Amino acid sequence: MSRQHESGCASSPPPAGFTLIEVMAAILLTSIVIAVASGLYLNLSQSSLRAQARMREELRAAAALDRIARDLEGAFLLVKPEELDPLAHPWFFVAQSQSGAGDGADQIRFFTRSTHPPGSETHVSDLAQVAYLLASRAEGGWDLMRWSSPGPPAGYEPGFPSPDDPHSLLLAENLGSFAMRFLGEDGEWTTEWDSS
Repeated sequence: MSRQHESGCASSPPPAGFTLIEVMAAILLTSIVIAVASGLYLNLSQSSLRAQARMREELRAAAALDRIARDLEGAFLLVKPEELDPLAHPWFFVAQSQSGAGDGADQIRFFTRSTHPPGSETHVSDLAQVAYLLASRAEGGWDLMRWSSPGPPAGYEPGFPSPDDPHSLLLAENLGSFAMRFLGEDGEWTTEWDSS
């Protein structure tokens, strides 16, 4: 009986668990890992958003340049008879600089062949007048406008349409500059062109 009493009084092992210091250290390490992971995630998110915004800008610029290229590829100029007054002839290609900076023409107006609607039963003219021009922004910079009107006018119409014209559409916004140069028959580059 004394043996049972001795074994019953023997010291028992300490209960399994963590000390307060171990728990605090685990919380601290977990907090550091979460903070680092959150920082990396935010950095990656912001980098991804910047890359998406840049890609959108590049796609918009490519689409605007593609539109200009398609219009210029279809540019159409009908040679006028010599006895006809040039200003009475509606077919023209005019490019000028409104700023006079000399970098190139920042407004251009011409005729182009647009796409013919497939399967059309009635005749539809595929000719359109097109103009590209810059409109200044109040906060600085420029907007590139594309103006179009179907068919030729009765005669030569000098000048360029207004950016506020209902036929003007915003093609690109907040540009630093926009200019075109033209290669003449003599192989020299020129900043202006007037076929009238």
